[in-house]
Amino acid sequence: MKVAARIQRILAGDAPVALVHACTPEGHDIKIEVPITQLDHRTAPGDILLVEWTIFQNLLPESTDS
Repeated sequence: MKVAARIQRILAGDAPVALVHACTPEGHDIKIEVPITQLDHRTAPGDILLVEWTIFQNLLPESTDS
C-alpha cells in the first residue's frame, strides 16, 4: 500500500532520530522515526511524505527463548 501525507511537524532534539508527523487527506496520522542524518535540512512542514508498506502473515513459530 502507498499513501501520501502532508508533514505537519518534525520533532528533533539531541537524539540521533527525528519524529516526522504527517497527516493523510483522510485525516489519518502517520508518525515515523528517521535518523537525523537521513533528513534533508530543507524538509519542513507542508512537504509530502510518501510511505509504502506491506504486511505479511506471520508464518514462523513463536520463539521459545526467554
